[in-house]
Amino acid sequence: MTAESRTLARHDWVLANPWPYAVLGLVLTFLGWVWALAAGDALAGLRAALVFFALVTTAVGLVLRLNSTRPVFLDRAAPGLRNAVLLGLAIVFLLLAFALTFLLLARPFYDGIPWKFATLFVFWVFTVPAYTTAARVCLKSAKVGSLLSEREETALLLVLAALTTFCGCWALYNPNQPLEWDTMRTFLWALMLVPLLAAPLVLVSQTARRFVLSLLIVFHLGGICTAALAAPPQPAPISHLWMRVYRPYLEFMYLNNAYHFYAPEPGPASYLWFRIFYVDEANKVRLRYAQWYKIPHIDERGRHGHTVSLEYQRHLSLTENVVHSDPTPSTHLTNGEFAPWFGRRLELAVDSPMRVGKERPTTTLRIPFENYLAPVQQYTLPNSVSKAHLECFARFVCRLPHNENPNLKVESVKIYRVRHVIAPWTVLGEGTDPRDPELYQPFYMGEYSPQGKLLDSDSPYLYWLLPNRRENTADKFSVIRCWAHKHAEDEEWIYRYSEREGRHVLTKEE
Repeated sequence: MTAESRTLARHDWVLANPWPYAVLGLVLTFLGWVWALAAGDALAGLRAALVFFALVTTAVGLVLRLNSTRPVFLDRAAPGLRNAVLLGLAIVFLLLAFALTFLLLARPFYDGIPWKFATLFVFWVFTVPAYTTAARVCLKSAKVGSLLSEREETALLLVLAALTTFCGCWALYNPNQPLEWDTMRTFLWALMLVPLLAAPLVLVSQTARRFVLSLLIVFHLGGICTAALAAPPQPAPISHLWMRVYRPYLEFMYLNNAYHFYAPEPGPASYLWFRIFYVDEANKVRLRYAQWYKIPHIDERGRHGHTVSLEYQRHLSLTENVVHSDPTPSTHLTNGEFAPWFGRRLELAVDSPMRVGKERPTTTLRIPFENYLAPVQQYTLPNSVSKAHLECFARFVCRLPHNENPNLKVESVKIYRVRHVIAPWTVLGEGTDPRDPELYQPFYMGEYSPQGKLLDSDSPYLYWLLPNRRENTADKFSVIRCWAHKHAEDEEWIYRYSEREGRHVLTKEE
C-alpha cells in the first residue's frame, strides 16, 4: 500500500469525520430541551450531564474540521447539497442581520427589548456588516456551480454549533425555578455568540477578517481604558462610554473591578480574620485552644506570606464576597425607644451615658466606639449573599487542623471582616505609617459552628466595628488597643510602638 493510499484510508475513517459529532451534539441538546419541557425539573443533573456531553461532541467535530487537511467531508453527498448549504447559510445570515437591525431600530420606541440601544448598536457594528458580506459571498458562490469548499463547510459546522448551544440553554431552563442553572445558561448564551460571529468571518476575505478582529481588539482595549478612567471624578465622555457602551461587556468579563482599586484614589481593601477555637476532648479537663487564620495572609510588617503577588491578589479578591451589605436599619422604634441592635451596643460602650430606668449590663467586656465615626456608621449589616459566603468560609476554616496539635477538635470560629483604610497622600506626607493599626477597622461577623451555623445571633457586638483605638489621638506613638483581639480572647491585644521595629507591635496587657 502506497503512502497516498494510506493517507486516503486514514481520512476515510468514520471517526475522523466531524459530521457525526456535530449531528450527535445537536440531537442530544434538542432531546434535552424536549426532556425539560416534558419532565420539568426531574433528573436535572442527568440532563445537565447530557448537555455537557453534547457540547463536548460538538467541540470535537469543530476541532476535527479545523485540523483536517481534507478539503470537504460532504463531497460524497448529493450533487444538489452544495447549493442547498450555500442558500441555507445565506438565509441564516440575512435573517440574523435583519433581526439585529429590527431590534436596533425598535429599541428607542419599545422598552420591552432587554438590551440597551448602545449595546445593540455595538453588536450591530461587529456583526451585521459581516453577516451581509457572508450572505453575498454564499449567493455568489451558489451560481458558480463548483464543489463545496472547506470554508463553507466550516461555516456550516459553526452555525450548527451555535444552534446546539442554543438548544443547550433551553435544555437547562426550568420554568418552575427560572434561576436554576442561571449562571450556566448565561455562559452558554455568551458561548453561542462565538460561533455566530466566527461563521461569517470564515467566508469573508482575509482583509475583512483582519479588520473585524482588529476592531474587536481596539474595542477591548478601549474598555480597559474606560474602566481605569471611570472612577470619580471622571470626564463626561468617559462616564457616558462606561454607562452606555462598555458596562455590560466589562461586567460580564469581570474586567472593571480591579482597575477601580488604584485610580484616582484607591478605596479600602477587605481582609478576613478567623479566630478558630479547638478543644481537647481526650483530656478529662476540657481545655480550649485558639489560633488565627487570615485571608490574605499578611504578617505584622505588612508583607504577604503567599508564593507570588498574584496569589495574594486572588486571595484578596475572595474577601470582596462578604462586603455587600443591606441598608442600615433605623436606630429607633416607633415608640421612641432604641432599636435592640443599637440599644444593646450603646449600653456596652465604655463611655455610654447612664439611662434612667435601665441597669448597666454586667458583662465584663465593654468596648468603646471608634473616635472618628458616628456610632451608626460603625454598623454594617451583610446581605443574604454575604451571609451565605460567611457560612462557606466558616465551614472551610473549621477543617484546618491546629498548628501544634492536629488531634484537637474544632469547636467554633469567630469571623472578623477587616476594612483597611488607605491613608490619603496628605496624611502619608505628614509621616503616618501606612501600617498604622488604627487604619484597620475590624467588624465582628459572628461566631460559627463547624457546620457554618451562626451561634451568637443575639450578640450585642454582631456586625459592629470593634476598633483599634488610640489612647492619645494627638500622639502617633501612643498605645493602641485592638478590641477585636480582646473580643477574640487573644492575650496579645495591645499595640505598643517599638523603636527597634519602627512600628506598633502586638503585646500582652501589663
